[in-house]
Amino acid sequence: MVKRESHLASACATLAPTLNNVAVIILARALLENLITLLWVIDKPENPEILRLEKLNQMRRAARKNMNQGLLKIHKRPDGLDCTNDFLNRPEFIKIAKPKSVEALAKEADFHDIYNVFYKFLSMELHGYSMRDSNEPPSTVMCEDLQCIGAFLNCSVLIAENWLSFRRRPSNEQLREALGLSNKIGDA
Repeated sequence: MVKRESHLASACATLAPTLNNVAVIILARALLENLITLLWVIDKPENPEILRLEKLNQMRRAARKNMNQGLLKIHKRPDGLDCTNDFLNRPEFIKIAKPKSVEALAKEADFHDIYNVFYKFLSMELHGYSMRDSNEPPSTVMCEDLQCIGAFLNCSVLIAENWLSFRRRPSNEQLREALGLSNKIGDA
């Protein structure tokens, strides 16, 4: 998950000079999803295994759909016998548990308010429902997007530091502060 975060951040940095705001904000949403998942994973000892199984089930779901549509065939080695139906009739392919949504992960991790503040608005851009002022200079929009990305990365760093150093998650107030949403007034 940390490696994924680093790749997403790198992609944002690569795209920023091109002023490709749509791609950068889509990556920002992916960063937020990763942040929420990271927070959820460290919340309970059983969550890493649940996530591992959900990843496996996503692969099963994709394979099942493609096998059912005749786009994927499973052949036995070395004779090449088609055993696609044998796979489809296995219990792990018949009933595949649904994955938890990002919103469900946020609720379970007590991070739902932050999800509501950011995720829905980032999703609008992803789905083509941008509410941005088309007259605003792309460099200004990019600056805003990069501030959002920086806040998400600050939050992820805080989560990682707290987990690696103390085996605990940061408080929601610490997370809000890392996101720039704290009610604290800085020392003047």
